[in-house]
Formats: sequence, structure tokens, C-alpha cells
Amino acid sequence: FEDISKAKAKKLGLYDYPERETDYAQQEQVLGLKKKDRAGVQMINYINGIYGFKKQFRTYILMFYNKSITIAQNQREYWEGGNKNEFIVCIGVDSITNKIQWSYPFSWQDTPLLEAKTKQFLIPDSKFSLYKYSCWLDNNISRNWKRKNFDTFDYLNVDLSDKQYLFLLIMIAFYDIAISVYIIRNGYNFN
Repeated sequence: FEDISKAKAKKLGLYDYPERETDYAQQEQVLGLKKKDRAGVQMINYINGIYGFKKQFRTYILMFYNKSITIAQNQREYWEGGNKNEFIVCIGVDSITNKIQWSYPFSWQDTPLLEAKTKQFLIPDSKFSLYKYSCWLDNNISRNWKRKNFDTFDYLNVDLSDKQYLFLLIMIAFYDIAISVYIIRNGYNFN
């Protein structure tokens, strides 16, 4: 992924990753929706609540109005592909007609079946309804979602060079000597 800074993300019109809320409130999961669809937002909250624990699933819907699909690719790079349990759907919509221009779902699934089916459901030139999409998603998660198992990357490890081991040994010895001198000078008695 390209490293996109906050300044560049703001310039491009990308969304920052939603901050964690306190008091057990869910963070915002539908970003950029201009025409409020309360039932659709509630359904997305329901989906994340029900499938979050059961299927290790969380979805975000990111709306982009009158933008090209490259913004969705930039969004994916900015969020570094999302977390392992997230299904993120970027949707390009015409701001006047509310018709879908493009869709770009992404996740870490090994087999992106839900991504492909989402693209089929969000047909360009059809009117976008968050509620209809969320109902469709609710019916398709169980069959088409399987969170990626990152244990397949366990073979990756970082080997330290001899110089790095020597540096660590020197730092530990220095730390031990400094703590010993501090304890002796302050007269601590451990009896």
C-alpha cells in the first residue's frame, strides 16, 4: 500500500478511520451518506452487532459523490486494507440522481465471494438504497463471509543481525548497572 498522510487524505477527500467510542456506543459505520436513511443505518448497526461476534464481521459503508473509482483505491491504501474482520464497501453515487456509478468492496478474505456478490448487487445506474443493501447483506453474510486466518503468516519472523544482538546486550548491561547504582546510592534495604 502507498503510504498516504493525513494531509494528503484530507486533500483527496478520504475518510479517517472512525475513532472508538466510549460508553459502549458503536462508532459511525456509514460515512458520507448525504440522504439520511435511518432504517438503513440501524440495519448496518444491527448487522455489526449480530455478526460481529458470531462471524467476526464488521462492515463500513463509505459514500463518495461524483468521484471516480480511484478514490476508493486511495481509501483502501489509506486504511491499509482495513482490519482482518472488516468488510468495507466504497460506493460512488451521483449526487443529483442518487444512482450508483461504481462500487468497490474490499476485505482480507482469501476467497472474495462477498465482494463479488456485492459488486453484482450494487449495479451501476440503479438507485442506491442503504436499507435495501443492508437487508441483502444480512441475507448473504452467513453463506459468503469467512474471515481470513492470519495464522498462515506465522512462518514470517524477523531475524536480528549480530550487531543488533550486541546492541541489545550492551543496552541491557547498561540498564542493569544504572539500576544497581541507583539502588545502592539511595540506600534501599531489601531485608
